[in-house]
Amino acid sequence: MCRRPWRSTEDVHIKDLTYTGTHAGTSLLVGLDGDHLIKDVTLENLVINGRVIRDSGGKPGWYLASDAVPMFVNEHVHNLRFLTTEEAASQ
Repeated sequence: MCRRPWRSTEDVHIKDLTYTGTHAGTSLLVGLDGDHLIKDVTLENLVINGRVIRDSGGKPGWYLASDAVPMFVNEHVHNLRFLTTEEAASQ
């Protein structure tokens, strides 16, 4: 845990991360407060047990892509995106 926060974390792009297994713990993406945000994070081609995690794809509006990871994301995280490789290339 960071006890002396100095700035925000932003503009992070993670590509081609794959997990296969049954013992994954919950991932935490937690900004400290409104002055120390996590923002503009893109996970491109994140694959969990053979399933690509993406924001698109006909899921209900109340369902977050991070729920499929599993991942906890707090209110100090802005613009977290889960994209397929094709979606990322088109942007």
